[in-house]
Amino acid sequence: IFSVQMAGGWTTRQIEQIYPEVQQFLSDQLKQKQIQMKQIINYSSQVVAGLNHKITIIDNQEQKYEIVIWQKLDRKYEITSFEKL
Repeated sequence: IFSVQMAGGWTTRQIEQIYPEVQQFLSDQLKQKQIQMKQIINYSSQVVAGLNHKITIIDNQEQKYEIVIWQKLDRKYEITSFEKL
């Protein structure tokens, strides 16, 4: 199945569709914040000048976080939002 993503809105994705590089970046960032991720519970993406990845996780203490990772056009990553829910 082929899908085209338009710039602007968020598109819900399967968790399995998260790029391995994005998962690694997320893991590294959580480790720096001393947060142990238990599970990813939601994933969506948004086309911008690059791609935003919005990932909702639960940590080992059942706290939820929503993290937005901006994948720049040069394939470098930056956290643009990190929110405790």
